[in-house]
Amino acid sequence: NEINTRQPIKFDQPKEEVAPDGSFAIRRELIRVITNMSCNNKNHQDKVRVLGGVHTILNHCVVDKQNPYLAQWSIVSIRMLTDGNAENQEIIRSLQNNGIVQEEAMKKLGIEVVKMDGDKPRAAVVHPQE
Repeated sequence: NEINTRQPIKFDQPKEEVAPDGSFAIRRELIRVITNMSCNNKNHQDKVRVLGGVHTILNHCVVDKQNPYLAQWSIVSIRMLTDGNAENQEIIRSLQNNGIVQEEAMKKLGIEVVKMDGDKPRAAVVHPQE
């Protein structure tokens, strides 16, 4: 199977190493199809939930410079999957904060995630002292 032989695209992978045929965009296009099929279709929303698709799509709400609009399509997909679907909304509601991840790349840009306003994490710009 050709899809299973491809290496995953890494966030910091140089552009020269990206597959020139555009196969890196398959995830985005699949999420786009799920989004469009889930719009006002509770039967399809339920099927995605039963197959574990809500968590999978939540895992794609990340910035990926090799896959433009992946995060945006994922966010719209979550909106379509939860629209009028209490079961899917409960999945989102039941998520718990497992801690804050401090990415080295964010620190280099002067961004740090901190807990503010109770226990809710917030991004804060940190100005290094000179």
